Amino acid sequence: SVHASLAVGPLLYIAGSFERVGVLEASGLAVYDSASASWSAPMGAVVGKVSVMVWWQNSLVLGGSFTRVGSGVGGAAAGGLPVSGLARFMDGEWLGMGDINGPVFAVAVSESALYVG
Repeated sequence: SVHASLAVGPLLYIAGSFERVGVLEASGLAVYDSASASWSAPMGAVVGKVSVMVWWQNSLVLGGSFTRVGSGVGGAAAGGLPVSGLARFMDGEWLGMGDINGPVFAVAVSESALYVG
Protein backbone atom coordinates (compact mmCIF):
# COMPACT_ATOMS: atom_id res chain seq x y z
CA SER A 1 0.00 0.00 0.00
CA VAL A 2 1.05 3.60 -0.59
CA HIS A 3 1.71 5.64 2.57
CA ALA A 4 3.13 8.85 1.08
CA SER A 5 3.09 10.73 -2.21
CA LEU A 6 4.77 13.88 -3.42
CA ALA A 7 4.54 15.81 -6.70
CA VAL A 8 7.62 17.71 -7.90
CA GLY A 9 7.23 19.22 -11.37
CA PRO A 10 6.19 16.46 -13.79
CA LEU A 11 7.22 13.72 -11.32
CA LEU A 12 4.98 11.96 -8.79
CA TYR A 13 6.86 10.04 -6.11
CA ILE A 14 5.03 7.31 -4.19
CA ALA A 15 6.36 5.40 -1.22
CA GLY A 16 5.09 2.78 1.17
CA SER A 17 5.07 -0.97 1.53
CA PHE A 18 4.70 -2.47 -1.91
CA GLU A 19 6.76 -4.65 -4.25
CA ARG A 20 5.24 -3.65 -7.62
CA VAL A 21 3.58 -0.76 -9.42
CA GLY A 22 1.66 -2.41 -12.23
CA VAL A 23 4.19 -4.69 -13.91
CA LEU A 24 7.23 -2.72 -12.62
CA GLU A 25 9.22 -4.21 -9.75
CA ALA A 26 9.52 -1.32 -7.30
CA SER A 27 10.06 -2.10 -3.62
CA GLY A 28 8.75 0.73 -1.49
CA LEU A 29 9.52 3.65 -3.83
CA ALA A 30 8.49 4.51 -7.40
CA VAL A 31 8.27 7.57 -9.65
CA TYR A 32 5.63 8.42 -12.23
CA ASP A 33 6.74 10.80 -14.98
CA SER A 34 3.70 12.56 -16.43
CA ALA A 35 5.74 13.74 -19.45
CA SER A 36 6.42 10.16 -20.57
CA ALA A 37 3.38 8.59 -18.84
CA SER A 38 5.59 5.89 -17.31
CA TRP A 39 6.60 4.45 -13.95
CA SER A 40 10.20 3.79 -12.91
CA ALA A 41 12.24 2.88 -9.85
CA PRO A 42 15.45 4.82 -10.49
CA MET A 43 16.48 5.09 -6.83
CA GLY A 44 16.43 1.38 -6.01
CA ALA A 45 14.43 -0.31 -3.31
CA VAL A 46 13.62 0.63 0.26
CA VAL A 47 13.84 -2.14 2.85
CA GLY A 48 11.10 -1.43 5.40
CA LYS A 49 8.20 1.03 5.46
CA VAL A 50 8.24 4.64 4.25
CA SER A 51 5.72 6.79 6.13
CA VAL A 52 6.49 10.30 4.94
CA MET A 53 8.45 12.14 2.26
CA VAL A 54 9.25 15.78 1.57
CA TRP A 55 11.21 17.81 -0.97
CA TRP A 56 13.95 19.81 0.76
CA GLN A 57 16.90 21.71 -0.71
CA ASN A 58 16.58 20.02 -4.13
CA SER A 59 16.44 16.54 -2.65
CA LEU A 60 13.92 13.87 -1.71
CA VAL A 61 13.81 13.05 2.01
CA LEU A 62 12.15 9.85 3.25
CA GLY A 63 11.12 9.05 6.81
CA GLY A 64 9.72 5.85 8.26
CA SER A 65 10.82 2.54 9.73
CA PHE A 66 13.26 1.34 7.07
CA THR A 67 16.80 0.05 7.39
CA ARG A 68 18.24 0.29 3.87
CA VAL A 69 17.75 2.44 0.75
CA GLY A 70 18.97 2.03 -2.80
CA SER A 71 19.16 -1.75 -2.55
CA GLY A 72 18.35 -4.15 -5.36
CA VAL A 73 14.91 -4.53 -6.87
CA GLY A 74 12.66 -6.63 -4.69
CA GLY A 75 14.09 -5.17 -1.47
CA ALA A 76 17.13 -7.42 -1.51
CA ALA A 77 19.10 -7.08 1.70
CA ALA A 78 22.37 -6.94 -0.23
CA GLY A 79 23.52 -3.57 -1.53
CA GLY A 80 22.21 -0.16 -0.78
CA LEU A 81 22.92 2.17 2.10
CA PRO A 82 22.17 1.16 5.72
CA VAL A 83 20.04 3.85 7.40
CA SER A 84 17.79 4.16 10.43
CA GLY A 85 14.45 5.56 9.27
CA LEU A 86 15.64 8.78 7.63
CA ALA A 87 17.40 9.17 4.27
CA ARG A 88 17.96 11.74 1.54
CA PHE A 89 18.32 11.23 -2.23
CA MET A 90 20.39 14.04 -3.71
CA ASP A 91 22.39 14.38 -6.92
CA GLY A 92 21.83 10.74 -7.85
CA GLU A 93 22.87 9.15 -4.55
CA TRP A 94 21.42 8.20 -1.19
CA LEU A 95 22.72 9.89 1.96
CA GLY A 96 22.09 8.86 5.55
CA MET A 97 20.85 11.58 7.88
CA GLY A 98 22.04 10.36 11.27
CA ASP A 99 20.79 7.72 13.66
CA ILE A 100 17.13 8.05 14.54
CA ASN A 101 16.03 6.14 17.64
CA GLY A 102 12.70 4.77 16.43
CA PRO A 103 10.44 5.25 13.41
CA VAL A 104 9.88 8.63 11.75
CA PHE A 105 6.21 9.61 11.43
CA ALA A 106 6.48 13.27 10.43
CA VAL A 107 8.93 15.56 8.65
CA ALA A 108 8.55 19.32 8.24
CA VAL A 109 10.89 21.67 6.43
CA SER A 110 11.93 25.29 6.39
CA GLU A 111 14.46 26.85 4.06
CA SER A 112 17.40 25.84 6.23
CA ALA A 113 16.11 23.22 8.66
CA LEU A 114 14.50 19.80 8.66
CA TYR A 115 12.25 18.83 11.60
CA VAL A 116 11.69 15.16 12.36
CA GLY A 117 9.10 13.58 14.65
